[in-house]
Amino acid sequence: MSAVFLGLLFGAVLVGGLWQQVRRLRPRLPGLPPPAQAPRITEAARLAADRVYASSPLLVPDYRLQDIGLVVDERRPDGVRLRHARFLSMDEESIRPYLVVHVGAGNHAGYVRVRFEIEDAETDLIFVYEMESLLRPGENLLLPDYRLRLRGNEKITQLGNWNLRISVNDKLVGVHKFNVLASMAERVRRITTDGELADSGVLPRLQREEALPVSLEELLNNQGQA
Repeated sequence: MSAVFLGLLFGAVLVGGLWQQVRRLRPRLPGLPPPAQAPRITEAARLAADRVYASSPLLVPDYRLQDIGLVVDERRPDGVRLRHARFLSMDEESIRPYLVVHVGAGNHAGYVRVRFEIEDAETDLIFVYEMESLLRPGENLLLPDYRLRLRGNEKITQLGNWNLRISVNDKLVGVHKFNVLASMAERVRRITTDGELADSGVLPRLQREEALPVSLEELLNNQGQA
């Protein structure tokens, strides 16, 4: 083994050891920025991104998908409040899709075109909305102003499994699947002879959905204060 190779090997070990010491001391060293933290990814976002990859494995996303789903506009005496839509039925007044994407710190802020699509159980488009949004490094909440009305909407006839598809600059970034139940009055009408709801099996699946992520709650609150 040559002396040059031994020298290179010793140097690599020395540099690696010094880097580990710097990483341990970094939180205590003044003037150094904190180490970058990985963006928080929800289970819904992971599944939505996996569905895109399964259909287009060669597609390279430009942004990191952090969260995806729907929010409900709840009318209250003190005004309208946004609620994370974990349980959806035709009793809801209206819903809006949302997306949270992460832009790397090395990227510049820029405008993008976002397209939201909601398909019913027959894969017919019942909601389409496009908007321009400014994306900055870090977390970005994309929430349209336009809503899909559920309660009393006679145009909606195909309940069950729906799809939310969101594209950024004509590139699909996430496919979110969710379930829409009939209204409570309609479900009561469908009560079977043994006293159980015909669609009661749907509720346990809905109850396993993920709770509202803290990051989304913060972003929604910040938007409401803006």
